[in-house]
Amino acid sequence: HGNLNACRNLSLRKSIEVTLHEHLSQGPYGTKIAQDNDREQPHYLLHGRQHPYESKDDELWTTHARTATWAAIYSWTGHLPKGWLKWNQVIDLEMALKVFGYIVLLEVANPDFYKDESSRMVRLGSMAANAPAHTEETEHKVFARYNYGEVKFMGDFPKGD
Repeated sequence: HGNLNACRNLSLRKSIEVTLHEHLSQGPYGTKIAQDNDREQPHYLLHGRQHPYESKDDELWTTHARTATWAAIYSWTGHLPKGWLKWNQVIDLEMALKVFGYIVLLEVANPDFYKDESSRMVRLGSMAANAPAHTEETEHKVFARYNYGEVKFMGDFPKGD
């Protein structure tokens, strides 16, 4: 057992990010993901989480599949110690689940999904931490957060994204 320091010597986030990016680019969806360059109407998205995906969840944060950073982060950070005052990067392996996390590749397969963009896309500012409360008006909406400035220093964002 013991501990895993997620940031000392080697970065767990970066290791997962690079592995995922390589797997996706060389896998059966690699060409489609590379060609999916319209950020306003993406068709391939990644989602990372600590537990298996369940479609009944009320909120699903994703990023474009060309950018593995956020999925790599969210797939395992739930194992970090809780609380701001005692935060560190050491994971107690005895308390951790056998599977550290999951990363899901999602495809918007409906060719008409973005036809009436005004009815689907809702743009949120950089300060939005969560999507709005779920109501009938938010049903089937995509909330896109923009201008999240610090993200450019975090990962594998292609030039121009």
